[in-house]
Amino acid sequence: MISFTQKKAVARDFKFCNQIRDASASACRNTSEGFGRFRPTENARFLEFARASLTEVQDGLIEAKQKKYIDDELYDRLWTLSRRALGTNTNYMKYLHRCARTGIKPWDKRIPGTKDKGT
Repeated sequence: MISFTQKKAVARDFKFCNQIRDASASACRNTSEGFGRFRPTENARFLEFARASLTEVQDGLIEAKQKKYIDDELYDRLWTLSRRALGTNTNYMKYLHRCARTGIKPWDKRIPGTKDKGT
């Protein structure tokens, strides 16, 4: 949940609060769900959903600034965090696509080229 939405003036804008809170939580939920899928292509698909939610959060931040719910300093701080989250999401997605393309199996802990039978 984004703490600035708890301020009285902001909290009265129910639709705005619900949308930005849901978008923020959705990014986290989709990232977690994708991670739980193990396979790179499935994981990356959920990261795409998370990415869309992160851009929705950014749209909400712009709206919050326009409505004067947040000042320039808080906007800048939250915008920086959202950019970092998008960057991390993008780099993780690139890694997963590379794993899928090259056959790397990050969930398989065995050393490549060994005949380890899980003992």
